Amino acid sequence: MNLQQLQLKLDELKIKPSSYSFGSSLPEEQYVIEQLPTGKWLTYYAQRGEKAGLKEFTEEEDACLDFLRTIEQDSTCR
Repeated sequence: MNLQQLQLKLDELKIKPSSYSFGSSLPEEQYVIEQLPTGKWLTYYAQRGEKAGLKEFTEEEDACLDFLRTIEQDSTCR
């Protein structure tokens, strides 16, 4: 799975776009997946300027699958 496929899956599951972000900004109260300049991937929940539940991945697919599993479990995202 890559970011494009992840986006399609999020749309299919009717996940609110306001509940997530693909990028390096630190939004408030959103799930985030981002790629670092080093090529590594991060997933986390942006909360009060902090990266809660931060996980690091070397592969885009692993990061996307983790992100999807995490956001699917949060019923407030629908």
